[in-house]
Formats: sequence, C-alpha cells, structure tokens
Amino acid sequence: LVPAGFQPMLATPASGPLDSLEYAYEVKWEGLRVLAGLEGPRLVIRTGTGQDGRFWFPELQGLRAVAEPHWVLLDGEIVQF
Repeated sequence: LVPAGFQPMLATPASGPLDSLEYAYEVKWEGLRVLAGLEGPRLVIRTGTGQDGRFWFPELQGLRAVAEPHWVLLDGEIVQF
C-alpha cells in the first residue's frame, strides 16, 4: 500500500521569486501532510512521522471507493477550513 521508506513531500522555501514557466506553485496550507495508500478495500494513511492516521480521519474511508479495484498512492495535506 505505502512502500517502506516513502515519506510525504514537504514544501521548501525559495530564496526569491521564481518567474520561470518551468515551476508550478501551490498554496502552503497549515495542516497535516500524509500519504494515503489504497489497494482495493484496504486503506493506509501515514503521517510524516509514520503514525497511522486512519483513526484521526475516519471520513477518508470514502477514498476506498475511488481506487477499487486499482492501486493508488496519494500525497497531500489534510486541512480544516
């Protein structure tokens, strides 16, 4: 589901404005960065420290319907608006 050694990607600061078309930007949200691995009915949500996030975010169980019957690895920030 989530291969050993994989960690969520983290934002890194830039030394100045980037004005090249080779770069993409995203808003830096304050939340919890996680990896979510889906394989059929199985779901794993792992934080950057390796903790199991399935119990903190039970509403993410709905992600399983998106992956069936495929394998998916998602990397994202969980935020509360």
